Amino acid sequence: MMSCLGADLPASVQSLDETYRRKCRNICADLTKAHLAELKKLQEKCLNSSDFATAKKVKDYYDSLTNGTYVWGNSAEKNFSYFMASGWGGDWSHTLNMDMVMVSRSPDGSVEKFQVDLKSSDSEVLVFNNGDRLWFYLDENNLMQRSKVFSLPMSRIAPSRKGVNCETELGTIRRRFVDECSRKTKDLTTNYVAYLVKQIPVLLEKGASADELKALNDYIGVLGNRPIARKDTCPYGELLGNWKTEKNDEKWTFTKDGIEVTSLYNPTRPKKKWIHVSSSPARRVHLFKGEGNSKESFYVSLALGKIYLFHPDRRGWMPVLDKMN
Repeated sequence: MMSCLGADLPASVQSLDETYRRKCRNICADLTKAHLAELKKLQEKCLNSSDFATAKKVKDYYDSLTNGTYVWGNSAEKNFSYFMASGWGGDWSHTLNMDMVMVSRSPDGSVEKFQVDLKSSDSEVLVFNNGDRLWFYLDENNLMQRSKVFSLPMSRIAPSRKGVNCETELGTIRRRFVDECSRKTKDLTTNYVAYLVKQIPVLLEKGASADELKALNDYIGVLGNRPIARKDTCPYGELLGNWKTEKNDEKWTFTKDGIEVTSLYNPTRPKKKWIHVSSSPARRVHLFKGEGNSKESFYVSLALGKIYLFHPDRRGWMPVLDKMN
C-alpha cells in the first residue's frame, strides 16, 4: 500500500492537501485512463498464469484509482524510488517490492524477506524489521547493506525483461505511472511545496506540535523529491557533538572541521582525524577521509538515533556510535 503522511499533517494544511490531490487527479485524468486499461490487461495475464496473489494486488490498486483512495503525490514508489528502480547484487540478489518488502535470494534459491519500517526510513536510508538490517545510499549505482554483524556493498542490477513475472511487471508500470504524473504535475507541485515551506514558521508561532511539524517537513521532502533546506551550513549538522562506540572504548567528536577520535582507555594516545569529502543529495550519507597521507575513508549516516559507519567498497564491520550525554 501507499505511504500516506497526509493524515499526520497539521489540520490547517489537510484541507489544502485535499485540494492539491484533486488537482493532481484532474491533470492526470488521461494518464489514469490509459493506466487503468493497462492494469486490466495485466490482471488478466496474472489470472491466466494462476498468479492469484498478484491479481488481487492489481485489483486493489485499480480500485484505489477508481474510488478516490489512491494517494496522489505521496507514494512509497516516489519516496523510495532510488531503492526500487532495480535489483541489487551482492552474494545474494535483492529487490524491494511495492509492499515495501525487501526480497533477498541466495545463489541456491533460498529466500529471506524484510519489511521496511516506513516511519524510520527516508529516500536515502531504508530501515528493515526495526533495525535488523539497513540500506544506505552511496551513489547512483551503489548502496551499502548493514546488519548488526556485517556490512555488504551492493551494486545496481540492470533490469531484465527475461522471465519477468506479474508482480515485477506491476511494479514497473506503477512506477512509470508515478513518474509520468510527477512530470505533468511538476508546476503545481512546485508551487504547493513553496507554499508549504512558508507555513512552517507560521505553524511554529501558532504552537504546532513537534510531530505535526516533522510530518509536514517529511511531506514536503516527499512532494519535492528533494532534501529540505536546513539552516545549518554544515552538511552533516545532525551529527555534531560527541558520540561513543558501543564498547565504550572510543569517543568520536564531530565538529564543523571534521572528526576527531579519542581513546577512552588511553586519552594521551594521538587522536585520529578525518575530514568531510562529500554528502549525498539529501544529506543523509556522508563520506570522510583521513587527514594528511592517510588514505582511509568511510561513510557515515545517522539512523535510529545511532551513527553507522562503513567502508565504501569492501566488507568489514565498523562500530556503531551512540550519543554521549
